[in-house]
Amino acid sequence: MTYPHFHTDVLPHSFCEKNETNVSFELPVEGDIVAHMKTLRLNAGEHFVLVDRAGVAHTFELAAVPRAPKKATDATVAVSVRFCGKQQYQRPARLTLVQGISTGERMDQTIRQVTELGVSRIVPLESLRSTVRLTAEARPKKQERWMRLARAAADQSAATLVPEITAPCKLDEALALVSDCDVVLVAYEEHAGTGIRAALEKCVSETLKKDKNGNAKEAFALPAPPNVPRVAIFVGSEGGFDSSEIAILQTKGAIPVSLGRSILRTETAAVIACALALHELGELGNVLEGLSPSHACPSCPNPARSNSCPNPVHINSSNLNTTSESNQSP
Repeated sequence: MTYPHFHTDVLPHSFCEKNETNVSFELPVEGDIVAHMKTLRLNAGEHFVLVDRAGVAHTFELAAVPRAPKKATDATVAVSVRFCGKQQYQRPARLTLVQGISTGERMDQTIRQVTELGVSRIVPLESLRSTVRLTAEARPKKQERWMRLARAAADQSAATLVPEITAPCKLDEALALVSDCDVVLVAYEEHAGTGIRAALEKCVSETLKKDKNGNAKEAFALPAPPNVPRVAIFVGSEGGFDSSEIAILQTKGAIPVSLGRSILRTETAAVIACALALHELGELGNVLEGLSPSHACPSCPNPARSNSCPNPVHINSSNLNTTSESNQSP
């Protein structure tokens, strides 16, 4: 069972320090989150998760049904809750999508879907073939809208982190933003042969391709965090990339990759590219070597039932680093 997740900006620092369990208290929660709780019909005794800016997930039990915000613009609403526990979520993969700005709903769809997948950063790119040309006044408004979409998508998919979305930028600015990445890929429909898996494998040092005994690994396996490479993927808008842009990217070390024989829509290409990269980086069902999940629940009074414990703060997985556990029985 997965509890409803909400990303918050107002979780009090004083609460984060105390972390008192099984004590009912009034917690200030954003009005839009409370409105969402009402839509989900959450009742007293049910649980929800608030994820703060640092990616710490705080699990609460509702002590009383929250009242509806008086106004849609209410900043916060006091909600009676009991604190159950918290976890620091650590995502091993660090993937940046540099996405050519597409028209209308296509860009919105891309933002939503790659957020659900687990992309950590999105850089909207004004490429030569982009039909969308944003004015200086429109850029911050678009960025704000995309951030709202990403946050809503993270809430809906119970994602632990909301991706950073930068301001729309030109190619040279995008290259500067991804200069901290270890591997830069560019999806290019004119390129055939090299896929994302092969490109990533080629960029991993020989020492990372050997097991602890120094023997070559039979299959490609990336190391555990924090040594997982930081990867950036460039995906063009509806018109793709101009050959001059590909040349610039290659001179900066970017590797052209193919997504297959089909010519994909820009929103499809972004999702496919990110999904393939995240899989190779140990996400989306591909558990990193040495980090297989453990379902033992140290807080459950009955260890035999720990595998089915519904409380997410009880579960230790490859991507979760437990900082404290709940006192709540399953």
